[in-house]
Formats: sequence, C-alpha cells, structure tokens
Amino acid sequence: MATYKQLSDKGDGTILGQSASDLVGFHGATPSDQYATVSNVSGSLGDTNSALSSVIALLKEKGLMAT
Repeated sequence: MATYKQLSDKGDGTILGQSASDLVGFHGATPSDQYATVSNVSGSLGDTNSALSSVIALLKEKGLMAT
C-alpha cells in the first residue's frame, strides 16, 4: 500500500513559495521563480500563437507538461 504525505489537511490551504522569486518545481523539474506575465492577445493569429507558446513554455518549465 502506498503512503502519501499531505502538504495540508486543514486550514485555508497551502502556499508553495512566499514570493515571486522563490523557486518551485513539479515532477522532478528544476525549480524556477514565478513566470513573467503573458501579454494580452490583441486578436491576431500571430499574437495568439505567441501567447499560447508562452503558456506552454511555462507549463514545461514548471514540470506540469512533458518536454
């Protein structure tokens, strides 16, 4: 039977990192600081693709999406 460690089982929740410069990583990824904002999409396909690429890069950097 597997044993799991709970980060929090009571209270108002759990925070990982106290500031934007604290490093966090998931699934064995190298911890990194908070990702910069993704610029607003103005409606053009190029801007949409750029914003989507930034979101995918963020997910991969944090280990939340396979590289």
